[in-house]
Amino acid sequence: MRILKADEIRTILRAEWRDLTQIWMFDQNYACISKIELEDIISIIWQKMKKSGEKLDCDEEALFLHAAVKKYWAQMSTVNVALAFGEVAGVMFNAWPSIHNQNISIADDRTVLLVEPQTKEIWKANRKDDRPYWMRF
Repeated sequence: MRILKADEIRTILRAEWRDLTQIWMFDQNYACISKIELEDIISIIWQKMKKSGEKLDCDEEALFLHAAVKKYWAQMSTVNVALAFGEVAGVMFNAWPSIHNQNISIADDRTVLLVEPQTKEIWKANRKDDRPYWMRF
């Protein structure tokens, strides 16, 4: 785990997407975990969320996953720092052109990870295939 300041995360995000202006951050410091740790947390939460059997749109799935991951982190973490995990909206993700909501995380190696909340797929973001216009942590 690595702790980064909000300004450091903004710098990482703007290095990936130079034109990104809508980055909402509500804390001063964020805990960044590995992709493997993130996959583990999402798997635990995914099982609970999918038991309801509800079919939700991407914006609702991203909102609920964001809240559930943050709540899980707050309850289980030994540090009193918010997790670098949030929501992101864009016009293309994973080379699929469509207005869509997803989740986003900054990993402990400073990698920007995107999460498809409807399938739990996680991949490393890149400016060619991913085009966000808004995000919040």
